[in-house]
Amino acid sequence: MKWNGLRNALRGNAVFSGLSGLAMIVWAVPLAEWMGGFSPWILGVLGPGLLLFAAFLLLEARRARPVPASALAASIADFAWVAGSAILVAAPGVLSPAGTWVVLFVALVVLLFATWQLAGLRDLTRNRSLTRTSRGRTTARSAFEVHEEVAASPNAIWGVIRQLDRIGEFYAVLKSVEVTGSGTQIRRTCENHKGQRWSEDVESMDDDARALSLRFDTDAPDFPFPMRTMYGGWTVQAASGKTCVTIWYEFTMKWGLLGELLAPLLAEKTRADMAETIRRMDRAAAA
Repeated sequence: MKWNGLRNALRGNAVFSGLSGLAMIVWAVPLAEWMGGFSPWILGVLGPGLLLFAAFLLLEARRARPVPASALAASIADFAWVAGSAILVAAPGVLSPAGTWVVLFVALVVLLFATWQLAGLRDLTRNRSLTRTSRGRTTARSAFEVHEEVAASPNAIWGVIRQLDRIGEFYAVLKSVEVTGSGTQIRRTCENHKGQRWSEDVESMDDDARALSLRFDTDAPDFPFPMRTMYGGWTVQAASGKTCVTIWYEFTMKWGLLGELLAPLLAEKTRADMAETIRRMDRAAAA
Protein backbone atom coordinates (compact mmCIF):
# COMPACT_ATOMS: atom_id res chain seq x y z
CA MET A 1 0.00 0.00 0.00
CA LYS A 2 1.09 3.56 -0.76
CA TRP A 3 0.66 5.67 2.38
CA ASN A 4 2.35 8.99 1.49
CA GLY A 5 -0.66 10.56 -0.23
CA LEU A 6 -3.01 9.85 2.67
CA ARG A 7 -0.41 10.81 5.27
CA ASN A 8 0.29 14.16 3.59
CA ALA A 9 -3.42 14.93 3.32
CA LEU A 10 -3.91 14.21 7.03
CA ARG A 11 -0.94 16.40 7.95
CA GLY A 12 -2.15 19.31 5.83
CA ASN A 13 -5.64 19.05 7.26
CA ALA A 14 -4.21 18.93 10.79
CA VAL A 15 -2.19 22.12 10.26
CA PHE A 16 -5.12 24.03 8.79
CA SER A 17 -7.53 22.80 11.47
CA GLY A 18 -5.07 23.61 14.24
CA LEU A 19 -4.41 27.15 13.00
CA SER A 20 -8.13 27.76 12.56
CA GLY A 21 -8.82 26.50 16.06
CA LEU A 22 -6.14 28.74 17.56
CA ALA A 23 -7.51 31.77 15.72
CA MET A 24 -11.00 31.08 17.06
CA ILE A 25 -9.69 30.84 20.62
CA VAL A 26 -7.33 33.82 20.58
CA TRP A 27 -9.54 36.21 18.59
CA ALA A 28 -12.99 34.92 19.48
CA VAL A 29 -14.48 38.32 20.37
CA PRO A 30 -13.22 40.42 17.41
CA LEU A 31 -13.85 37.59 14.94
CA ALA A 32 -17.43 37.15 16.16
CA GLU A 33 -18.11 40.88 15.83
CA TRP A 34 -16.47 41.13 12.41
CA MET A 35 -18.28 38.08 11.02
CA GLY A 36 -21.76 39.12 12.06
CA GLY A 37 -22.00 40.10 15.70
CA PHE A 38 -22.95 36.67 17.05
CA SER A 39 -21.92 35.40 20.49
CA PRO A 40 -18.15 34.76 20.86
CA TRP A 41 -18.78 31.58 22.85
CA ILE A 42 -19.61 29.80 19.59
CA LEU A 43 -16.06 30.31 18.36
CA GLY A 44 -14.81 29.54 21.86
CA VAL A 45 -16.38 26.08 21.58
CA LEU A 46 -15.41 25.43 17.95
CA GLY A 47 -11.76 26.38 18.56
CA PRO A 48 -10.91 23.63 21.10
CA GLY A 49 -12.90 21.16 19.00
CA LEU A 50 -10.75 21.93 15.98
CA LEU A 51 -7.58 21.55 18.08
CA LEU A 52 -8.73 18.10 19.16
CA PHE A 53 -9.53 17.22 15.55
CA ALA A 54 -6.08 18.42 14.48
CA ALA A 55 -4.44 16.30 17.18
CA PHE A 56 -6.39 13.27 15.99
CA LEU A 57 -5.24 13.85 12.40
CA LEU A 58 -1.61 14.27 13.45
CA LEU A 59 -1.67 11.04 15.45
CA GLU A 60 -3.04 9.20 12.43
CA ALA A 61 -0.45 10.76 10.12
CA ARG A 62 2.38 9.70 12.45
CA ARG A 63 1.39 6.05 12.38
CA ALA A 64 3.51 3.70 10.31
CA ARG A 65 0.20 2.60 8.80
CA PRO A 66 -2.64 5.14 9.19
CA VAL A 67 -5.96 3.47 9.92
CA PRO A 68 -8.16 3.65 6.78
CA ALA A 69 -11.35 3.77 8.85
CA SER A 70 -10.03 6.80 10.75
CA ALA A 71 -9.17 8.58 7.50
CA LEU A 72 -12.66 7.88 6.16
CA ALA A 73 -14.20 9.17 9.40
CA ALA A 74 -12.11 12.37 9.14
CA SER A 75 -13.35 12.95 5.60
CA ILE A 76 -16.95 12.41 6.67
CA ALA A 77 -16.42 14.99 9.44
CA ASP A 78 -14.98 17.41 6.88
CA PHE A 79 -17.98 16.97 4.59
CA ALA A 80 -20.26 17.56 7.57
CA TRP A 81 -18.41 20.85 8.20
CA VAL A 82 -18.95 21.87 4.58
CA ALA A 83 -22.65 21.03 4.81
CA GLY A 84 -22.98 23.02 8.04
CA SER A 85 -21.20 25.96 6.42
CA ALA A 86 -23.66 25.91 3.51
CA ILE A 87 -26.59 26.00 5.94
CA LEU A 88 -24.99 28.86 7.86
CA VAL A 89 -24.38 30.93 4.73
CA ALA A 90 -27.95 30.32 3.54
CA ALA A 91 -29.45 31.45 6.85
CA PRO A 92 -30.55 35.11 6.55
CA GLY A 93 -29.09 37.73 8.86
CA VAL A 94 -26.55 35.49 10.60
CA LEU A 95 -23.33 36.52 8.85
CA SER A 96 -21.95 39.81 7.64
CA PRO A 97 -20.63 39.96 4.06
CA ALA A 98 -17.10 39.51 5.42
CA GLY A 99 -18.26 36.60 7.58
CA THR A 100 -19.89 34.96 4.59
CA TRP A 101 -16.66 35.08 2.61
CA VAL A 102 -14.65 33.70 5.55
CA VAL A 103 -17.04 30.79 6.03
CA LEU A 104 -17.05 30.02 2.31
CA PHE A 105 -13.25 30.15 2.11
CA VAL A 106 -12.82 27.81 5.09
CA ALA A 107 -15.45 25.43 3.69
CA LEU A 108 -13.65 25.34 0.34
CA VAL A 109 -10.31 24.47 1.99
CA VAL A 110 -11.98 21.82 4.15
CA LEU A 111 -13.61 20.35 1.04
CA LEU A 112 -10.24 20.17 -0.69
CA PHE A 113 -8.69 18.34 2.27
CA ALA A 114 -11.62 15.92 2.45
CA THR A 115 -11.22 15.15 -1.25
CA TRP A 116 -7.44 14.78 -0.88
CA GLN A 117 -7.91 12.35 1.99
CA LEU A 118 -10.37 10.25 -0.01
CA ALA A 119 -7.96 10.22 -2.96
CA GLY A 120 -5.19 9.04 -0.63
CA LEU A 121 -7.50 6.42 0.82
CA ARG A 122 -8.41 5.13 -2.64
CA ASP A 123 -4.75 5.04 -3.61
CA LEU A 124 -4.03 2.51 -0.85
CA THR A 125 -5.59 -0.33 -2.81
CA ARG A 126 -5.44 0.95 -6.36
CA ASN A 127 -4.29 -1.84 -8.69
CA ARG A 128 -1.17 -0.58 -10.42
CA SER A 129 -0.35 -3.66 -12.46
CA LEU A 130 -3.47 -3.69 -14.69
CA THR A 131 -1.92 -6.39 -16.88
CA ARG A 132 -1.48 -10.09 -16.43
CA THR A 133 1.98 -11.30 -15.45
CA SER A 134 3.50 -14.63 -14.53
CA ARG A 135 2.21 -14.09 -10.98
CA GLY A 136 -1.38 -14.04 -12.16
CA ARG A 137 -1.98 -10.30 -11.98
CA THR A 138 -5.29 -9.12 -13.42
CA THR A 139 -7.08 -6.01 -14.62
CA ALA A 140 -9.15 -5.72 -11.43
CA ARG A 141 -9.41 -2.19 -10.05
CA SER A 142 -8.16 -2.86 -6.50
CA ALA A 143 -5.25 -4.84 -5.12
CA PHE A 144 -3.18 -5.42 -2.00
CA GLU A 145 -0.58 -7.84 -0.68
CA VAL A 146 0.35 -9.42 2.63
CA HIS A 147 4.05 -10.07 3.23
CA GLU A 148 5.50 -12.15 6.07
CA GLU A 149 9.03 -13.42 6.69
CA VAL A 150 9.03 -16.89 8.23
CA ALA A 151 11.59 -19.19 9.78
CA ALA A 152 10.71 -22.30 7.78
CA SER A 153 12.56 -23.08 4.57
CA PRO A 154 10.85 -22.08 1.29
CA ASN A 155 10.13 -25.71 0.38
CA ALA A 156 8.78 -26.51 3.85
CA ILE A 157 6.30 -23.63 3.95
CA TRP A 158 5.32 -24.19 0.32
CA GLY A 159 4.63 -27.82 1.16
CA VAL A 160 2.02 -26.62 3.67
CA ILE A 161 0.47 -24.00 1.37
CA ARG A 162 0.07 -26.32 -1.61
CA GLN A 163 -2.04 -28.73 0.46
CA LEU A 164 -5.15 -26.76 -0.31
CA ASP A 165 -7.43 -28.48 2.16
CA ARG A 166 -5.19 -27.56 5.11
CA ILE A 167 -6.01 -23.83 5.01
CA GLY A 168 -8.78 -24.52 7.51
CA GLU A 169 -6.16 -25.52 10.10
CA PHE A 170 -4.56 -22.09 10.02
CA TYR A 171 -7.16 -19.53 8.92
CA ALA A 172 -9.18 -19.05 12.09
CA VAL A 173 -12.37 -17.77 10.43
CA LEU A 174 -12.91 -21.03 8.55
CA LYS A 175 -15.26 -23.75 9.74
CA SER A 176 -14.73 -26.21 6.91
CA VAL A 177 -12.77 -26.66 3.67
CA GLU A 178 -13.53 -29.02 0.79
CA VAL A 179 -11.27 -29.58 -2.23
CA THR A 180 -12.73 -31.22 -5.33
CA GLY A 181 -11.42 -32.02 -8.79
CA SER A 182 -7.89 -32.70 -9.96
CA GLY A 183 -5.31 -31.59 -12.48
CA THR A 184 -6.35 -28.28 -14.00
CA GLN A 185 -9.89 -28.46 -12.58
CA ILE A 186 -9.37 -28.01 -8.83
CA ARG A 187 -11.88 -26.13 -6.70
CA ARG A 188 -11.61 -25.24 -3.02
CA THR A 189 -14.87 -24.44 -1.22
CA CYS A 190 -14.65 -22.74 2.17
CA GLU A 191 -17.24 -22.05 4.85
CA ASN A 192 -16.71 -19.67 7.75
CA HIS A 193 -18.23 -19.77 11.21
CA LYS A 194 -21.01 -17.41 10.09
CA GLY A 195 -22.20 -20.02 7.58
CA GLN A 196 -20.98 -18.04 4.56
CA ARG A 197 -19.56 -20.11 1.70
CA TRP A 198 -17.39 -19.31 -1.28
CA SER A 199 -15.39 -21.23 -3.86
CA GLU A 200 -11.94 -20.67 -5.35
CA ASP A 201 -10.80 -22.25 -8.62
CA VAL A 202 -7.09 -22.97 -9.02
CA GLU A 203 -5.82 -21.14 -12.10
CA SER A 204 -2.23 -22.31 -11.70
CA MET A 205 0.04 -24.07 -9.23
CA ASP A 206 3.78 -24.03 -9.97
CA ASP A 207 5.91 -26.08 -7.60
CA ASP A 208 9.16 -24.89 -9.17
CA ALA A 209 8.23 -21.23 -8.73
CA ARG A 210 6.36 -21.99 -5.50
CA ALA A 211 3.37 -19.97 -6.72
CA LEU A 212 -0.39 -20.50 -6.56
CA SER A 213 -3.11 -18.38 -8.19
CA LEU A 214 -6.85 -18.61 -7.57
CA ARG A 215 -10.02 -17.19 -9.07
CA PHE A 216 -12.96 -16.67 -6.73
CA ASP A 217 -16.38 -17.66 -8.03
CA THR A 218 -18.00 -14.24 -7.57
CA ASP A 219 -20.87 -15.22 -9.88
CA ALA A 220 -22.22 -17.70 -7.35
CA PRO A 221 -25.56 -16.42 -5.97
CA ASP A 222 -24.39 -16.95 -2.40
CA PHE A 223 -20.95 -15.35 -2.77
CA PRO A 224 -20.70 -13.41 0.51
CA PHE A 225 -18.27 -10.61 -0.35
CA PRO A 226 -18.98 -7.31 -2.17
CA MET A 227 -16.75 -7.99 -5.19
CA ARG A 228 -17.68 -8.25 -8.85
CA THR A 229 -14.42 -10.05 -9.66
CA MET A 230 -11.80 -11.41 -7.28
CA TYR A 231 -8.47 -13.18 -7.67
CA GLY A 232 -5.81 -14.20 -5.20
CA GLY A 233 -2.62 -16.14 -4.85
CA TRP A 234 0.42 -17.17 -2.85
CA THR A 235 4.13 -17.00 -3.59
CA VAL A 236 7.09 -18.24 -1.57
CA GLN A 237 10.55 -16.83 -2.21
CA ALA A 238 13.98 -17.18 -0.64
CA ALA A 239 15.77 -13.87 -0.05
CA SER A 240 19.03 -13.27 1.81
CA GLY A 241 18.74 -16.44 3.81
CA LYS A 242 15.11 -15.74 4.72
CA THR A 243 11.78 -17.00 3.45
CA CYS A 244 9.19 -14.48 2.33
CA VAL A 245 5.57 -15.53 1.93
CA THR A 246 3.30 -13.21 -0.06
CA ILE A 247 -0.46 -13.42 -0.38
CA TRP A 248 -1.96 -11.16 -3.04
CA TYR A 249 -5.52 -10.18 -3.86
CA GLU A 250 -6.89 -8.30 -6.84
CA PHE A 251 -10.59 -7.44 -7.07
CA THR A 252 -13.20 -5.04 -8.36
CA MET A 253 -15.66 -3.85 -5.74
CA LYS A 254 -19.39 -3.44 -6.17
CA TRP A 255 -21.04 -0.06 -5.42
CA GLY A 256 -18.73 2.00 -7.67
CA LEU A 257 -16.69 4.73 -5.99
CA LEU A 258 -18.12 3.94 -2.56
CA GLY A 259 -16.90 0.36 -2.88
CA GLU A 260 -13.45 1.51 -3.94
CA LEU A 261 -13.24 3.76 -0.87
CA LEU A 262 -14.25 0.86 1.36
CA ALA A 263 -11.66 -1.47 -0.22
CA PRO A 264 -8.80 -0.30 2.07
CA LEU A 265 -10.92 -1.08 5.14
CA LEU A 266 -11.52 -4.64 3.91
CA ALA A 267 -7.85 -4.95 3.00
CA GLU A 268 -6.68 -4.01 6.51
CA LYS A 269 -8.94 -6.59 8.15
CA THR A 270 -7.88 -9.29 5.71
CA ARG A 271 -4.21 -8.35 6.08
CA ALA A 272 -4.25 -8.93 9.83
CA ASP A 273 -6.06 -12.28 9.51
CA MET A 274 -3.82 -13.61 6.74
CA ALA A 275 -0.59 -12.50 8.45
CA GLU A 276 -1.59 -14.61 11.43
CA THR A 277 -2.49 -17.47 9.06
CA ILE A 278 1.02 -17.38 7.58
CA ARG A 279 2.59 -17.45 11.06
CA ARG A 280 0.53 -20.51 11.96
CA MET A 281 1.60 -22.19 8.76
CA ASP A 282 5.21 -21.39 9.64
CA ARG A 283 4.86 -23.15 12.98
CA ALA A 284 3.32 -26.18 11.26
CA ALA A 285 6.09 -26.27 8.64
CA ALA A 286 8.77 -26.10 11.32
CA ALA A 287 7.12 -28.94 13.24
